[in-house]
Amino acid sequence: MILTFINNFKIIQKFISNKIFLFMLVLYLILAGLLLNPDLPLEGDSPIFFNLAQSISSGQGYKDIYFPGNPVHVQYPYCYPG
Repeated sequence: MILTFINNFKIIQKFISNKIFLFMLVLYLILAGLLLNPDLPLEGDSPIFFNLAQSISSGQGYKDIYFPGNPVHVQYPYCYPG
């Protein structure tokens, strides 16, 4: 009888911990969604990184596609920690 109670308690505890985890995950996702800024801030270095991402995603490599001749970008080294 005691072993049955202990096994039932472990099952209930696991069920409750899964519910708490799911609740915290949903709460986090809701709060993160509310804090998300839908506007792309185009100030500082953001336009440069945006254009570099556009260059990489289009298959042109790590180049300044907004300059004539598409030179290789040298201001921010590739994979440089920010």
